[in-house]
Amino acid sequence: MEEKLCRRCGETKPLSEFHKDKQAKDGHYGYCKGCNKTKARAWYEKDPEHAKALMKQRRIDKPEDYHRRNLLSKYGLTMEQYAKLLEQQGGVCAICKGEETRAAPVNLAVDHDHETGEVRGLLCSNCNRALGLFKDSAENLEKAARYLESYL
Repeated sequence: MEEKLCRRCGETKPLSEFHKDKQAKDGHYGYCKGCNKTKARAWYEKDPEHAKALMKQRRIDKPEDYHRRNLLSKYGLTMEQYAKLLEQQGGVCAICKGEETRAAPVNLAVDHDHETGEVRGLLCSNCNRALGLFKDSAENLEKAARYLESYL
């Protein structure tokens, strides 16, 4: 198991305790998830109204820049790769074949394997949330399907 030293708390932890960072030499952030969360919470609690306004402004003023940065930093995808994947799926959710379900104009979510980081496809908010609630488990989904079928 690979480990890394957190530059903030000074503890050596498994790589799974560090967010991925495609731009870092080792592919992970220098601070562990716990330290990142603590730092973010402190920043937010210092001035919640300012924090909310700033986060909203970043998403609204230049949503394409926000989307581009998010795709690259979280999933290693360029806008071109995202567009190609969207085209391959016919512009709809890979599961339900529907369009995005949220009211505001929003891009389909990038579904990925949380262990490997491998991108699986693009999903609407409802399907993406459902997979997460079922813990990305095919077994749990099959159990849910059998349960529903028993009431048909």
